[in-house]
Formats: sequence, structure tokens, C-alpha cells
Amino acid sequence: MIQLVKDFFQIIPTDKDICSLMQFSLMKGVGGDTFKKLLYHFETLENIRSVSQKDLLQIKGIGQITARNIMNGLKIVVEDEFKHAEKDRIKIISIFDKEYPASLLELYDPPLVIFVKGEIKNEDKLSIGIVGSRGPTTYGKFQAERFSFHLASSGFTVVSGLAYGIDTFAHKGALHGEGRTLAVIGNGFQHCYPEQNRELSEKIIDNGAIITEYLYKTPPIGKNFPRRNRIVAALSLGVLVVEARVNSGSLITTRHALELGREIFALPGPVNSPESEGTHKLITEGARLVQKPEDILEELGELEVLLKPVMREVASQQKQNLNEDEVSIVGLLGASPIHFDAVFNKLNFDVSELLSFLSLLEIKGMIKSHPGQFFSKV
Repeated sequence: MIQLVKDFFQIIPTDKDICSLMQFSLMKGVGGDTFKKLLYHFETLENIRSVSQKDLLQIKGIGQITARNIMNGLKIVVEDEFKHAEKDRIKIISIFDKEYPASLLELYDPPLVIFVKGEIKNEDKLSIGIVGSRGPTTYGKFQAERFSFHLASSGFTVVSGLAYGIDTFAHKGALHGEGRTLAVIGNGFQHCYPEQNRELSEKIIDNGAIITEYLYKTPPIGKNFPRRNRIVAALSLGVLVVEARVNSGSLITTRHALELGREIFALPGPVNSPESEGTHKLITEGARLVQKPEDILEELGELEVLLKPVMREVASQQKQNLNEDEVSIVGLLGASPIHFDAVFNKLNFDVSELLSFLSLLEIKGMIKSHPGQFFSKV
């Protein structure tokens, strides 16, 4: 597909051309390979719009069913997408636009059109995908947010899918680290899925972008999500799997990543946890076992030299930027572990509030948790 865009780089798509690309994205049984054949044969999108079924049958590999699907597809009404885009501040970016992410062209079947809320920036080329279970353990939630926080603080854009579970905590970690994050969704922008992530979605738009290949009214149905996973993989230099069952959709993302030559990272978990069976399988198959964010930098080679000093500086800044409550908690802790109850009895916090502070301080690398609800200063 990269060669296709190079060969037709002179195309400046009109609204009619973008409508044609949207129609092709909806055609049953018509993928990127067929689209390439058509464009090479007919040379322009305008010519494709005026073809007959007889013309299509002259092309090798296109039979009666595909030809009929193309003719029917070119009749689909998609002009309303421009109204929706204007009303909801959605950018429509075609495969021939300069703003189209170049990494998506590496896919065998890249989206011909993407819809974007927010902004995809050049700096988002330095990105890591973080994916995993929709029903993670407390351990998985914490690790997803911890890795995302430190990688985003260091300059990586975190890419995920805005789903329940690990995706949600990956996005939240990036935002807590005051970094950028991209969410690739499996539905159109008329729907917010899951609904519980509506507020998170707005924050992502302000600090990154939400991306979809699906038209505005497309509902969040199951078959869409495996396809969106290829976009997560393509936008990322590597993919970190935090927790995943053996049949998890996250493993679909890793397969796409491997096909694209991306690095695969897996976080080990308890040997008796079903949520870690998939990540352990990945490790036995050759994925890089990681225990801390720096492990990812080491695998990415030259980025380690550039970003490790940044991570150390970020960690130093985090220590200087603690609020009054965080300072009071850290002040109570020492090198020897102290039980949660001892900290709770000396401070005027609710249990849930104190647990939240302790989790955030651990993500920032200021404290360490120990078995039995004990904590110590790092």
C-alpha cells in the first residue's frame, strides 16, 4: 500500500473522492488488494465511480460477486459524514492526505479513511501500545498505569483501545504522567463505548486523539474490535501486554505487531492467575519479559540512550512536585516497611483516599508496597 500511495501521490482528494473511499471501506468482500487493482487499472477515483460491472469483470481476480458488491457499494450514501464531522469537530483524513499516519501504510489492509477527534502529532511516532485484559486484577491495573505513567512522562505516546480494563488504565497513566495518548476505537463517534469512559475520552481528545476507521453511526459490535487492533499495532513501535488470557483479543494485536516487525513485551504475573496465562505464553514464544519501563527502552536500542536520562529527570521532578498530602504520607515512611493501619492512624484520610494516594505515590516511584499491606519509602 505504501507503493500505491507513492504512485498516486499527486491525488488531492476531493469530497467526492473521500466519499468513494468511505464507500470502499463499507463494501463486503472488497479489501485493500482489490482497491489497489482498481486504482492501477482505472487510474483515478473519478474513473472508478463511472465503471460498469462489465468493466470490472475485465480485471483479473474480480468475479461476478465482487463486481456486484463494488457496484452496490458505490451507491451507498455517505455524504452525511461531512455534516457529522463539522458538528462534532471530527477530522476526516484519507489515505492520500499528508496528515495520514505513515505507519498505517505498512498494513496489508490499511484503513482508506480515518476519523479523528483531537490531533495526531509528529511526536506520536514515538509510541508504545499497551493492551490487555478487560477484566484485569488489581495487579494488572496498577502495572498498566505504572508503565504508562513512566513511558508517557518520558516522551512516549501511549496507544490503546479505550476498552474496559487495561486499556482504561493505560490511558489514565499517560494522562497522569502529563503525556500524550491515542485511543483507537471500534465504533463510530455517535457512540461512546464504554459509556463509563466518556469523561476519559474528553481528556484523551485534549491530550492526544481518538481514532476510528468506522463511520459516524457504526455501533460497537464484536467484529470491529479485532480489526481495530491492527491499527493499534501499526501506530506503535512496540506493544506491551500487561495481562491477557490465552484467547484474549490482545493476542490479536501482538500477531499484527509481529507481522509489522514490531517489538512484543509481556509482563509476567502470578503463575496461578488466568489473566496472566496469555502473557506467560507470549514469553515462552519469545516476547521480551519486562519488569520495569526501562526494560522497554533497552529493547528499543538507541532510544534507551535518549530516553533513560529523561526518565531519571522525570522521576526527580516527580519527587519535587509532591502535593502537601503526598509529602505528609512520604514523611511517615522509612526504609523499613510500615503497615497501612499505622499510616492511617496518624493521618486524617478516608481509607479509600489513603489507598489512592499510596497507589499514585508508588506509580511515581516514591514508595514501594510489600505483602500484607506494608509500605516503605524508596
